[in-house]
Amino acid sequence: MDHSVEIELEELLFQSMEEFNKWKDDMQTRSVSYYSLDTSTKHLSCGDFKQYYNCHRSYTYKPKGKNIRSLKATGTNKIGSACPSRLEVTIKGTMEKSELVQVKFWKTHYGHSLDLGHTCLGKDTRKELAGKLQQGVTFQHILDQVRESDIKEEGLKRNHLLEKKDLHNIMRDFNLSHTFQKHNNDAISVHLWVEEMMGLGSLSPVLKYKRQNETDNRGIFDDNDFFLVLMTEFQSQQLLKFGKDKICIDGTHGTNAYDIQLFSLLVVDEYGGGCPVAFCLSNRCHEAVFKVFFESIKEKVGKIEAHVFMSDDAPAFYNAWSIVMGAANFQLICSWHVDRNWRQNLSKICDTEKRSLVYKTLKVLLRIDDSNTFNTALTKFMGDLMADHDTLKFAKYFQAHYCNRIELWAYCYRQHLGINTNMYLESLHKTLKYYYLEGKKVKRLDRTIHAIMKFARDCLFKRILKITKNAATMRIKNIQVAHTNSQAICSEMVKSLKINEWLVQSSKCAEQEYIVQKVQENCLIKDCPIKCCKCKICVHIYKCSCMDSVIKFNICKHIHAVTSYSQLSDFSTLPSVSQKGIGYDQTPNFEKVQELGNLAVTSNMSNLENKNILKRKLDIIRCLSETTTLPSNEETLAAQYLDKIIDIFNKNEIKFAQKQPVNTAQRIEKQVRLFSTKKKRQSRNDLSKPSLSEAINIKDSLAGKADSIVFHSKNDHTYS
Repeated sequence: MDHSVEIELEELLFQSMEEFNKWKDDMQTRSVSYYSLDTSTKHLSCGDFKQYYNCHRSYTYKPKGKNIRSLKATGTNKIGSACPSRLEVTIKGTMEKSELVQVKFWKTHYGHSLDLGHTCLGKDTRKELAGKLQQGVTFQHILDQVRESDIKEEGLKRNHLLEKKDLHNIMRDFNLSHTFQKHNNDAISVHLWVEEMMGLGSLSPVLKYKRQNETDNRGIFDDNDFFLVLMTEFQSQQLLKFGKDKICIDGTHGTNAYDIQLFSLLVVDEYGGGCPVAFCLSNRCHEAVFKVFFESIKEKVGKIEAHVFMSDDAPAFYNAWSIVMGAANFQLICSWHVDRNWRQNLSKICDTEKRSLVYKTLKVLLRIDDSNTFNTALTKFMGDLMADHDTLKFAKYFQAHYCNRIELWAYCYRQHLGINTNMYLESLHKTLKYYYLEGKKVKRLDRTIHAIMKFARDCLFKRILKITKNAATMRIKNIQVAHTNSQAICSEMVKSLKINEWLVQSSKCAEQEYIVQKVQENCLIKDCPIKCCKCKICVHIYKCSCMDSVIKFNICKHIHAVTSYSQLSDFSTLPSVSQKGIGYDQTPNFEKVQELGNLAVTSNMSNLENKNILKRKLDIIRCLSETTTLPSNEETLAAQYLDKIIDIFNKNEIKFAQKQPVNTAQRIEKQVRLFSTKKKRQSRNDLSKPSLSEAINIKDSLAGKADSIVFHSKNDHTYS
């Protein structure tokens, strides 16, 4: 030790402890140091108080615990000896209300360097960060704010070295642990939360609870089993209101570190959106467990007689439901799960060409909408599979698992039910994992339960938003998309077969035709929300033979086209304008509605051409006025323009500025866009859906209209 080092001493006076603490924080920031109170405050015999603050690098590191963890990469802060720099603070008066604070400050450090890596965050900084964390500001947002500050202007400080570990330490030190965490032990934390919820009585969301290491008196669960059923008051009301229509159930894993699965029960509301009505957390996936799940729901809301029950390919869900609640009118298997099972088991066919053909045939077979045609095609399909040695193994699998329960997966047995997959639940579980659990691999079960309860709460507010703001759901958006797509269907593609029945040609394949029928004049549901405001029809007025209508129960583009065609056909007795004796030509023209905006009167047209154009435009205006609803201000503006048109016909002095001719043949320069230069790898997946022409070919073959199935691959080879 070098005894020749001169130790600098400074004595200071402060009027209060607040003033001293502020000076101390500023000094520590400027000198890149930190002073800690190693011993408690001393109460002197004269009545004063004394504190000793030592440099935090002084003395020796004393490990705690069992020495399992290694030291940090930067090493310990302690230097193994005493640094001479320290603060000796004498407080006159009391600790609560100090009259004078005397400080002796030994400035000189020895035995270590002054660097930011070995300093701590100041108290004020920690308090500021704790306040942000308490308000719910995310770790990443705090780090972004700190790292986006101007380092050149402020200079590099300790807070610029802030990391997530510091924020976790602040949450721990300020007791800001998540509100869901009742105890450090996850099992105790969950148990404490359940007991707290059960104290709510009839409003408790906990229907059934069985903790681990607890004996079940009924003998259904083992001692090591965990079981928890959750249902809020709002969810019970939703189940009573919509449970008689559709019930969906599915499970997911990965929400905790204990292999406890989450099973969700869901209904579909009047807007076509999914709403979860119950949750079950269990480490077992058996029929007996699901019976207890459904029994607890039955005790809460009574018996639910569902019209449609959809689940995955496992029979345990429906078996338990039918025992507790009774059989549903329709039991369906999610088409996505069926397709996944087929894809996995098609590996039994080694020949890639035959595997691809079998998969396309399966997709065509699945979508056949007539039960008699389906049974004939299924018999033909199974005969072909059994006759081929390469497909025999898959044929036995298909016969064992699907031929004996065709009503569960074939489209012809689920027509106009409005549900085909369990995507409601897939979307629910994805939202829960990637939004409420932030896409992290969650270990604690209490955090998962907290996320589930938040999700159930938000479903209540989403319901309120739907009702008050009439927010568009995905089903309404699909109807709007179908309305837009219907504009590609012209009037020549719509033929009237008889009263309330039309034949619509496909816009993609001229050989494909669909039948549209008007099934009722008015909807029996009051204020039906599943409707098209432009066509002024709801989903219950028309039906079509296309999959969009038959399976998804959507207002397809063919129905939109028929509606537009029907409305235009009813314009035979439109009233004329009575102002100044000007009348309209009463012949509507549907095709010209599609050309709106493309008709511009140019200065070089003849008078006869101008007259024809004007008549066509008047037809368009008349048609659009019957099929389009405008806001009141736009209706007033349109009426003003029409008054000007009438004045022109009466040869008034009002003149419109003529539009400049537009060169439609001129090529528009494309905008500069970024694009990838990487060569795309061709997918090795040989299983793809059949094209429309391939589907027609396969369907004809299954019906016996063709001897073999012929289609073209990507390499333009012909297989038969």
